[in-house]
Amino acid sequence: MDKLVASVSLAALAAFLFVILGPAREPDLVLIVGLVALMASYDLFLALAGRRRR
Repeated sequence: MDKLVASVSLAALAAFLFVILGPAREPDLVLIVGLVALMASYDLFLALAGRRRR
């Protein structure tokens, strides 16, 4: 259940970031959105990997 909720929330964040990038494709905005997406994906990976080890 945790994986499902985490996947849905990551997909919602990706959709929100895609909406932000829609009208304005500035290079600095693309960089920030990419960093946010990478940090969220890394956090999801750590959270799910940490549950398996316990």
